[in-house]
Amino acid sequence: MAFLISNRKFSSQDGSRHTERKLPALIAFQSFMTDQRAVLDAAEWSIKFGRPWHRVTKQILPAFPPRIVEAARTRIGAEGPPVLYLPVEATTQ
Repeated sequence: MAFLISNRKFSSQDGSRHTERKLPALIAFQSFMTDQRAVLDAAEWSIKFGRPWHRVTKQILPAFPPRIVEAARTRIGAEGPPVLYLPVEATTQ
């Protein structure tokens, strides 16, 4: 699954069923970005992940009730994280 983080605002009323299905992948991507902080220097991490981090952490996840986000986290714990298909620019070198 490729991640396209656009300028479109997400809300729990705006396509929530579709986006709810994507929450485990978004949370896995958030975890991947967190892991990359330990690998990349701050400037490189900011260039690669600053904008998507902000979108996922500050805009998309908060648009959902905490119980929905927690259910997605529980699903990841039970099923394992989804496979992430990232663009080459997002991978470490």
